[in-house]
Amino acid sequence: MAEVAAAMTLVVGAGLFVRSLIGLQQVDLGFRPERLLTASVSPPRAAYPGTESVQNLFDRMLERAAQLPAVDGVSMTSVLPLSGMQINFNFQIAGRLPSRTPGEDPVASFRSVGPTYFETMGMRVLEGRGLNALDRDGVPMVVVVNQALVKRHWSGVSPVGSTIGINGDQAEIVGIVADVHHAGPATPPDGEVYATYNQLAARGGWLVLRTVGDPGSVASSLRAAMREIDPNLPLATMRPMSSLVENSTAQPRFLATLLLGFAAVAATLAVMGVYGLVSFSVGQRTREIGVRMALGASRGSVTTMVLGQSLKLVIGGVALGALGAIALSRVVRSMLFGIEPHDPLTVVTMAVLMVMAALVASYVPAHRAAGIDPVTALREE
Repeated sequence: MAEVAAAMTLVVGAGLFVRSLIGLQQVDLGFRPERLLTASVSPPRAAYPGTESVQNLFDRMLERAAQLPAVDGVSMTSVLPLSGMQINFNFQIAGRLPSRTPGEDPVASFRSVGPTYFETMGMRVLEGRGLNALDRDGVPMVVVVNQALVKRHWSGVSPVGSTIGINGDQAEIVGIVADVHHAGPATPPDGEVYATYNQLAARGGWLVLRTVGDPGSVASSLRAAMREIDPNLPLATMRPMSSLVENSTAQPRFLATLLLGFAAVAATLAVMGVYGLVSFSVGQRTREIGVRMALGASRGSVTTMVLGQSLKLVIGGVALGALGAIALSRVVRSMLFGIEPHDPLTVVTMAVLMVMAALVASYVPAHRAAGIDPVTALREE
């Protein structure tokens, strides 16, 4: 019972972590990570001192990258999803009373992006329009906001066409995009504001390329193309977006694998223990079983008797293990996603599997007991 209880506790815990990992992998990140290649760019101030020089550099980089073969789209962003970075800023909503202090103004995450960022990333524009190459210096500033920001500050009303204040300038909201899980699938999306780097520039960022085939096949040609623009401006941390997605679930995947390994070992030992105990019990009761069969007991009744006695111990152990699993799983509640520590489906499924495994282990000695010859058993005594 102790072995089965310990195994049941670990098996339920492993089941919870596995289901949590599956839930994380099924979260809609808000963009399409497949066939995306990313590379960070940090123009040095010595070579690119002003905002205009940085904007011109980004324009040339995007134009040259778009000419590469096997490239289906190219853009850039100041903050790449799942990169671990975050840039927040305060803004003001036109038509509403200003806050008493600047620190009380609404807060949003800021993204300075290329003109075709939403199309390249595979993000959905839900209302209005996205950003394009016409959104540059010299024309009124425009921004795009996400669903989370709309729900927080414009509940029930569309903000498209309204104005917000950013760093003393006024920007018109021209569109709404779907939320993106920038901090990972387990973290709820935050409010975000997008603007083109030609209207709200950033000193650096990430190139984002959507390729026709494997993103890795474009890496060398992209590096060569960027060296043509500036040999002293290397591309750092070049990697497919899919690797960032995998890294975002690395810890849950490790915990699920680790616990699953421990659970497998514990369950194997428990099943072996059940088999050994039933075999020993059958050996000790050879004469009793022989007498029963001599008095008319059938092979089926003997098998049922042995399995029933084994099943009582197994069910007791499974019940204790389920209680222990529920108690311990509350400790790891914060590490689970989309599932409760006492999830009945996981507990019942693991309990059924443990009982079935124990019955299989018990059947071999039970079948051997049913084959005992009564005459031979009585003579051995």
